[in-house]
Amino acid sequence: MRSLFLLVLLALGSGNLVFAQNDPTPLDNGVLSTMCSPFNASGNQELNLVLTTRDVYACADAYLLNEFVRKGEKLTWKFKGVVQDEECEEDLGPVQAQVSLRELPPNDYKLRIVINMQVFRAMLKVTEEYYELRSDADPELLEIENGRLNRIPAGMIWGSVNYTEPAQ
Repeated sequence: MRSLFLLVLLALGSGNLVFAQNDPTPLDNGVLSTMCSPFNASGNQELNLVLTTRDVYACADAYLLNEFVRKGEKLTWKFKGVVQDEECEEDLGPVQAQVSLRELPPNDYKLRIVINMQVFRAMLKVTEEYYELRSDADPELLEIENGRLNRIPAGMIWGSVNYTEPAQ
């Protein structure tokens, strides 16, 4: 008992005990997965897989603590939670993480998405024409918004045109 008291006294009196104030908080209400292909500043097409939380956070600086690993045809994307700094710019919104798929050669990939230590299995098909993501996961936990992303052929101009007509 005396050694336990001494250990507690040393731990409390040392001033070196630091409790992480920015521990990740679990993702409570699932995530939304999308694929997008924005153009970067150099004019090259990016190809990204994006995960967005369904929860809204009050910190503009919040981020998803994540790790992406590729081992051959196996991809693993682990999410450990949302990190919010104590001092942050206040703003409401979901939190996102993205990973580039641009360098993946054509193949069928097994994708494991790990959220709160729960594993969701998916298939990512990469061809010269498109990327396709499929999963049998519960859409309440992992929803795939657009499971297919076509590549834009070289030399093709891609975009959208909007117009309005005056109200009558």
